[in-house]
Amino acid sequence: MQYKQTSQYGECKILHALFKDQLPMFRYFVDIGAADGIRYSNTINLVENGWSGILVEPCKHFLSTLNKNNSDNPNVHVFAGAVSDYNGESKFYVWSEKEDSQLSTIEDEQYQTILNDEFWKSQGSFTDQYVVDVLKPAALLDKFNAPKLINFVDIDAEGSDMKILNAWPWDDYAVELFCIEVSMGLDPLIEFMKEKNYEIISKTGGNALFCRKEKHSEFFNRLKANFPGMQVVS
Repeated sequence: MQYKQTSQYGECKILHALFKDQLPMFRYFVDIGAADGIRYSNTINLVENGWSGILVEPCKHFLSTLNKNNSDNPNVHVFAGAVSDYNGESKFYVWSEKEDSQLSTIEDEQYQTILNDEFWKSQGSFTDQYVVDVLKPAALLDKFNAPKLINFVDIDAEGSDMKILNAWPWDDYAVELFCIEVSMGLDPLIEFMKEKNYEIISKTGGNALFCRKEKHSEFFNRLKANFPGMQVVS
């Protein structure tokens, strides 16, 4: 499994260390908040190495590139919408029309927080809003016939992260590794994931990675062997 560094905080090298010896035809990912699938992507290497999966993105600015780059790949599905704790529609607030559109959100509270933040006021503004489709995680996985074993789930949903986790079908799908944006504070996230039988394995700049409890020893040893200086949580 080959990889190039595209992730914002080095997650690509972690995924490479954990999954490089696995056959791609048996590997599946879900990327919620995929943006254009290139810049800051944690899953582009998985796509290029033959994994199957779902790329979720509601922003029109990113969807043109995301669809273009994956239209000929029968293993990868693009969902032009958002994921939350309900099925339906939502207003989508678009921040800028450039790379920082990754701040865009369906969450009213997140929208107001960014709108009233002095730092973000100096960086740009919300430039558009439109209605997007929204699915619960279970509906998303069912829509694309995801397997019951999912190897990697990346959640970067600008304020919707905990709603997605609370609505996740924990009893129906086994996920080996989660990468979750730390938007609510790390300690509450660790406690929540512990209740779901997941343990933190690494913390990067803005994300935390959690693996199933029974995989922790294996993943821990792989990361320590590949990256002796990495922040790995035992």
